[in-house]
Amino acid sequence: MSTVDDVSPSLTTLKQLFDHLGLAEADSPEGTLAMELPVTQAVVNTNGGLQGGLIATIADVAGGLLVSRTSSFGNGITTTDLHIRYLRRIDTGPARAVARIVHQGRRSAVVQVEILRGNGDLAATATVNFAALQAPV
Repeated sequence: MSTVDDVSPSLTTLKQLFDHLGLAEADSPEGTLAMELPVTQAVVNTNGGLQGGLIATIADVAGGLLVSRTSSFGNGITTTDLHIRYLRRIDTGPARAVARIVHQGRRSAVVQVEILRGNGDLAATATVNFAALQAPV
């Protein structure tokens, strides 16, 4: 039986995993944060589209980075829920997740994320809720 440890023992942090996949921050308009992920054979499903869990991951990462950089929570946040709606497969890359904050409260934030195909077509939307692990002082 294969385990995650068998895949690549050198990938010990999330940053190393994201670097290995090619997930990187990209230029984006003011008030947003964008992440891009190359669409390669290593990350597509049997139908040739970007694996759905990776689409959810780039939405979560883009939203989390935006909240951690723009709120008083800093890195002290956790995802409380993520709702994603898949509209079409992503078979041309890079996949691009663009996050924007739609609500910022004292203890939580709600982020809307659009996930685009390489040609700019909308492929999925996500709403991600984040909670502060401790109340801001």
